[in-house]
Amino acid sequence: MRVIYTAVAVSVVLSVGLGVVSFGGADRGIPSVHAQEATPTPPLIDIHADRTETAVGQPVQFTLSILNRILQADMSVLLTLQVPSGWSIVGEGFADNCSSQCTAPYRVLAGKQRHIEFTGRPNQVGNFTLMGNIEWFYEGAESQVYEDTKTIPITVIRGGEGTQPPLTPPPESSETEPGTEKRGLFFNYVEGSAWVNLWDPTFLAVMGIVLTLVTLWFQLVTGRK
Repeated sequence: MRVIYTAVAVSVVLSVGLGVVSFGGADRGIPSVHAQEATPTPPLIDIHADRTETAVGQPVQFTLSILNRILQADMSVLLTLQVPSGWSIVGEGFADNCSSQCTAPYRVLAGKQRHIEFTGRPNQVGNFTLMGNIEWFYEGAESQVYEDTKTIPITVIRGGEGTQPPLTPPPESSETEPGTEKRGLFFNYVEGSAWVNLWDPTFLAVMGIVLTLVTLWFQLVTGRK
């Protein structure tokens, strides 16, 4: 009988143990690490200008830098610029001479950094602020959109000392530069003109001497005969 009771007890224990394992056991109620949605680490975003003071009509180079951190998914980015009055924007993704509000989409791969350049050109004097709103989401999680805003103050002056005027080619001079004109007994040369000027006084004098010598030689030769 003891053997029978012992066998029954062992069977009960095994049945209970198998039931616990079948219905979740130690894993029941503990979420999987892979099932948890990790909070994404925000990217590093910055907008900077090559200068914060310029003259009217002089371009300002802006650069949007985005670093998508490692182990993150690829990200889609939408840049929206609030362009100050009197400014125009050109650059990657923007329409030509965009003004007022300009938008451009970009894509940044995981673990990569991207530099996006665009140029602003002011047409009036004043203190202005370029504001850029950056929206992004990680691919595969389009329902979660993040955003950040960056601003850059720019002072525009009329020009003068301290500004960097545009490089312009020197005007062409209408006067003959020194050293380009060459004169002598047997030639009269100015760069850009013919070597000999038939109406030059020096040329006429030389021709007169030559003709005189030829005439004397001819007279001497014919006189001997």
